[in-house]
Amino acid sequence: MSLPREILKWIQGLDLSYSVKNPKRDFSNGFLLAEILARYYKEVPLHSFDTGSAMVKKADNWEQLTKLLHKHGFNLSKETMEGVMHQKNGFALSLLENIYTFLTKRKIQNLPGLEHEEVPKPNYAP
Repeated sequence: MSLPREILKWIQGLDLSYSVKNPKRDFSNGFLLAEILARYYKEVPLHSFDTGSAMVKKADNWEQLTKLLHKHGFNLSKETMEGVMHQKNGFALSLLENIYTFLTKRKIQNLPGLEHEEVPKPNYAP
């Protein structure tokens, strides 16, 4: 699944240190989410977050994010955190949609009939 255009434009406007090409992979370690939060909350200690892909680093980042989000009134479930961390389908997208709504106070505008419609792969695609 790809990001809704509204979220993609929002992320691009934040001028993050890494571009988002594959949300499932790019958000799994929590660093980009920490960077997004740092744009809204100045007390986010970005130096405390690691960009590594080792499970220990991911777990540490997500533990910090959970505390930070809870402090600001966003409850991140353990299921969502682990789903994003383990790159399970749909979890990163769902989290980004919820974070977008939480931080911007705007709902994502879905066009009728186009809500995350899956496009079949052509026969020649791997």
